[in-house]
Amino acid sequence: MDAEEAARVIDDRIKKQIDAKLVPVTGMIIGLELVIAHIFNTLHSHGVLTRKDAIQSIDKTISGNAPHLPPAAAMTLRHIRGMLEGIDGNTPEAIRDRFQVILGDLSEKPPGDTD
Repeated sequence: MDAEEAARVIDDRIKKQIDAKLVPVTGMIIGLELVIAHIFNTLHSHGVLTRKDAIQSIDKTISGNAPHLPPAAAMTLRHIRGMLEGIDGNTPEAIRDRFQVILGDLSEKPPGDTD
């Protein structure tokens, strides 16, 4: 079994678990996405890592591992990337406002940060 086939098998198993409602995977993934976005925002607010750098890092992870990532994992990374872009103001206002509410307005920028 090659990596692509293994990824499909894993993805199919996850889908079956969700369909059978054996595990609340979707809620867990959304929760993890929020935690990861919060970590990136905390790093950003302390001047350790900008959101732009975080987005570039996620892009590199997706592109560098694309053949080996199950589709669900790649989608999770894309969701996190979209959340960071949304918080940074690169989405329509309605979406950005929704992210602000979900994350409790964690988008504060450190003094002097203009990006």
